Amino acid sequence: MVFKNSNPKSSPTQILPKNQRPIQVSVGPNGTSQFICHTQLQVDFLNKAFTEKGNIPINYETWDDGDDTKYIITYQIEDVNTPVVRN
Repeated sequence: MVFKNSNPKSSPTQILPKNQRPIQVSVGPNGTSQFICHTQLQVDFLNKAFTEKGNIPINYETWDDGDDTKYIITYQIEDVNTPVVRN
């Protein structure tokens, strides 16, 4: 599955420009989702979007170097009916 914004006006062009590879999404067991980003801007965009909704980042990895760098982020997707307890 690949995350693509269906409404280009709602996303800043620096996050997903036309010549850039899209964010890849993999849904795992137990409510986890893994995202493969290609730029730090994509990582920042995802982190803001998911943590504001109460989801918890549980893993972060950087693969490769240079132009082929990939950022792999895993989130625990929380149930919308479960209240989020913040410290």
